[in-house]
Amino acid sequence: MRLESCWIGVIALAMVVTGQGCTKLDAPRADADLRAARQACDAQYPRQVGQYVAHARCVNEAIDRIALPISEHPDLVKRQQATRMELSIRVDRREISPEDAALVMARSDTEAADMAHQRDAATTGFYGDVITSGIVNMRGR
Repeated sequence: MRLESCWIGVIALAMVVTGQGCTKLDAPRADADLRAARQACDAQYPRQVGQYVAHARCVNEAIDRIALPISEHPDLVKRQQATRMELSIRVDRREISPEDAALVMARSDTEAADMAHQRDAATTGFYGDVITSGIVNMRGR
């Protein structure tokens, strides 16, 4: 697997992590905006050793503009951005291959998506409603 193929996963993860924070009308637009930003990053910074950090910075800036403001789990988005940058630095230093970095990023994406789903499940459904109601009641609302 090449690192390039994982950027699709990055966009998908950003949408999973931000999905509940936006309306149904916002999600397709954000998805389209992220895809367009990614294409611009690909054009400006070809993904080759020596360019991975610049590419990651470009993608992270797009996520900051587009996904982060509507995110229900901004900490998970930031975690993925940090992972992306760390792996890109290692690729540019030739400490890890682009293929190995892609595998690590894919695992990280899966973990973050799982955490987002667990959080969402904890606040939905009967038990989640009870927990949420209890929190609201404890706050006197």
